[in-house]
Amino acid sequence: MLAEAPGLLASLVIWSMVYALLPGWARSVALVAAALLAAASQSRVGERLLTGLAVGARRPSRAEQATLADGITKLCEQRMGPPAIDVRVVRHPGWGVGAFGRRTLLVSREMIIAVRRGTLNQEEVDALLVAGVGMLRSGIVCWDGLIAAATLPWLPVRTVFAGVVQVMAWLPLVGFAWRVRAVVIGIAIWQQGAEGQVGLAVSLAVLCAISYLAPVASRRLSRTLLLVGDQFASTAGHTPGLARFLRRFLGSDLAVERLHRLAPPAPHLSVVR
Repeated sequence: MLAEAPGLLASLVIWSMVYALLPGWARSVALVAAALLAAASQSRVGERLLTGLAVGARRPSRAEQATLADGITKLCEQRMGPPAIDVRVVRHPGWGVGAFGRRTLLVSREMIIAVRRGTLNQEEVDALLVAGVGMLRSGIVCWDGLIAAATLPWLPVRTVFAGVVQVMAWLPLVGFAWRVRAVVIGIAIWQQGAEGQVGLAVSLAVLCAISYLAPVASRRLSRTLLLVGDQFASTAGHTPGLARFLRRFLGSDLAVERLHRLAPPAPHLSVVR
């Protein structure tokens, strides 16, 4: 939840401003609409729509379905595939499979391209798909739909903010200012406190803390999901395929950790004379 804190806080502010501007009867309608939206986020149709809005997921094309057909068929044979889950394609970097909500498996476009080129073999694809199912079954991401519904006002702001960040990243002073933001915000907090603006000072302190904690929480969540998926795939008998896939990325510390968890190195015994 902490990983989604910036979006939740921004959306809370926007929702509150809209609610305050509504007349009395419209506020009741807004509350009912919010309850219906929350309920719809847990349905299959609602999750499909929110997955598209939140992460840009889409239905696989016929060619993509053909590429993934063998892997999806094996999922169905193990009672892990459709209709229990929905398969969606995303443009996230990397050759991975993710999870969203209660029933959505996210397959990266780059992974599909790698399968077509023969870079990934079927055993590796099967392992990655099963690992994605493990992420879904863990329940860690089961509230993604509800969080996406709550943060709908944040989505366009996030898109604009991401574009601005990409442009501003070319300016060296901007990057330096972001790295030392604790000092800048700390001075602002001290000034507001000295002027008696305790509420504003506390708000700035919370925002500063979230700017540091949210990325850490996001990385920990990603790590936890990957480890849970690896364990599920290993239990389902896909250790060889997953281990072969991970050996391609041994430059990553997380990949090394995941590989050691799947296939711990044999202890080295030496003869003592």
